[in-house]
Amino acid sequence: MFPYGLALSKSAGYDARHRVDSWPIHGIGGSHMDGSANEQQPDAEVRPAAVEAKRERSSIGFPYMTLVEAMEVADAIHGHVGNGSCDDHQLAPWLSVSHKSSGYRLRVSAAKTFGLIDSADKNYKLSALGKKIVDRAQRDRAKADAFLEVPLFGAVYERFRGTALPPPAALEREFAELGVAKKQTGKARSSFERSAKAAGYFDEGTDRLVKPGFAESDPAPERVPPEPDKKPKFGGGNTGEGGGGGRHPFIEGLLQTLPDPNTVWS
Repeated sequence: MFPYGLALSKSAGYDARHRVDSWPIHGIGGSHMDGSANEQQPDAEVRPAAVEAKRERSSIGFPYMTLVEAMEVADAIHGHVGNGSCDDHQLAPWLSVSHKSSGYRLRVSAAKTFGLIDSADKNYKLSALGKKIVDRAQRDRAKADAFLEVPLFGAVYERFRGTALPPPAALEREFAELGVAKKQTGKARSSFERSAKAAGYFDEGTDRLVKPGFAESDPAPERVPPEPDKKPKFGGGNTGEGGGGGRHPFIEGLLQTLPDPNTVWS
């Protein structure tokens, strides 16, 4: 009896191309059973999508969360460690979220973008601006400064300074011109408007950005030490010391003109 493969090769109409081990296995990363690679032509529809995905990345910084949520991060750090540092495993429970959640990462990212915290080696501490924003006496001014720390918000403020903001759809187009990906302009506008309100830039109306004004506190007057009392004191008699023992200068002058008591008068 012939071996199975040899019997097939001798059968009528059989071609070597029909051998099972020559059939390709289709799919991503597929290969022939003989070990040779299965070359797969790139999908014409996939390549443009990948290029488009790269184009959708924003080139200007902005937070997905608002200034209010960024301040919550600063308050949590200040409330537990003051000016000290903490890590993700500490900060996340203080914010009542999981350190693995996207919400936590967005909150921390927002706090960084607004300039409220510094980070190094996955540890976080308040920045100079963050220390001001947790201080009730400096909080309002610090919020106004934090709003402008965001690259996108600062650019919009400078572009429309002293003029009215465009309607929402036109404002989103302005965001796109400044570098926000087209699919993210809606989220950027939401964060922008809510943060502007929290920072006081909409106090005069939501149609324009007006930076809040703050009165400069007068510096404490310099304390001048009192001058020593130079007014002569009267009384006390002659103590035999210079200066007349506190007598009036006129009396002291008369006494000094008197002759010595042992002087012989002629």
